[in-house]
Amino acid sequence: MLLSSESFAFGAKNAKSNTGKLFITVGDQTFFEKSIFAYDSLRLTEQKVEEWIEIRIEVAKLQNKMKANASEFDNVVAAFYKERKGLLASSGWTVQEFDQVKERIHAAISAMDISEDLQASKADHQKEIKEIKANTFYTDQQKEELINAINEMRNQQREQFVEPTKKDWPAVRPYKDILEEMTDWIAGNIPNPPNL
Repeated sequence: MLLSSESFAFGAKNAKSNTGKLFITVGDQTFFEKSIFAYDSLRLTEQKVEEWIEIRIEVAKLQNKMKANASEFDNVVAAFYKERKGLLASSGWTVQEFDQVKERIHAAISAMDISEDLQASKADHQKEIKEIKANTFYTDQQKEELINAINEMRNQQREQFVEPTKKDWPAVRPYKDILEEMTDWIAGNIPNPPNL
């Protein structure tokens, strides 16, 4: 999952963007708050995603360079964010736009994963409902409440995390593997950034 952040690399315990809390994690699933989609009704384009990947790679290179030379700075984190702002501006990005595109990309990927999980678990879901209906220990009211609760959970995932991001899927899906490769590179798991 694509949850890398510049702050994490410098050891900060909590990282929030200017939009507030971006996601919640339950187990190994990450769910993005519905509120982050309110800032923009426009769709991402493939070009915008590709441009974001290119500048994100440059930001990571800057981050690695400054981290390696941290002793040269009084406050490496503050210096990094100042340098990052200049790097983004030189490529035509504002910090806010960079962060918003990141949030949209991450939300789209998480939602695609949730959608795939919902589809893959459809048979199990139907089996669970059949088992509840066949259970002799529950009253009819209890059965109805359990089935409603199970259906509501799935519907909430669709309504809150899948549907709001669908407009961005066509732009993000072609880059999903490249984004995962980039995340692996940023984490230091592979030696080179992806080629676009």
